[in-house]
This record gives sequence, structure tokens and C-alpha cells, in this order.
Amino acid sequence: MTDIDAIKNFIKFISVNSKKDAEGKVRIDSAVTHKLVADDPETAIAVVGVFCKMAENDPVKFQMARIIAAVYEDEFDDDVLMLTVQHSQDKSETAHRSPGFNTGYG
Repeated sequence: MTDIDAIKNFIKFISVNSKKDAEGKVRIDSAVTHKLVADDPETAIAVVGVFCKMAENDPVKFQMARIIAAVYEDEFDDDVLMLTVQHSQDKSETAHRSPGFNTGYG
């Protein structure tokens, strides 16, 4: 099992190596993210879980979970994290719907 310090360091390293562009959008360093995921896939898996949990209250966190999941899929030819993120997002969207509200979907 991955320890909390490894998760914190993984997230911090991505954050430190991210830059804001001219439009104010945060750009993740792809090479850094690929190296982190390739070097420590177990922590990458744990970090995706952390971001999915955080996204229950802040759906923007799903974006970071998807980025790491996509890198994981690219590195290991395994879509399990993308499926995990999608499942978490679907579950979150269902939980946040108002009772009796029908979107016309599903």
C-alpha cells in the first residue's frame, strides 16, 4: 500500500512542475507526469483515487485524475484508471442530481 507521504510528494511534484499560460490556464508538464507514473505506478493509482475522492466536492479535480489516468494508460497500455475515473464521475454526477430531476438522459 502506498503511504500518504508518497501521495503528497507525487501531487506536489506535479504542482511544482506546472506552469500557467498566458490565458491563466495551468499546464501540466507532460514529461514530468510520464516519469512520475512510470517510476511509481502504485502511487499514481493511489493519487487518481485521491483526486476522485476530492472531486466529490470539487468536480474540477476529475481533470487531474483523468490526466494521470491517461498517462498511466499510455505507459502501461491499461485503461483501468480511466474506467475508475469515469465510474467515479458517473457516480458523483448521479449523487449531485436533485431528487425528482429528470435530465432526459439515462
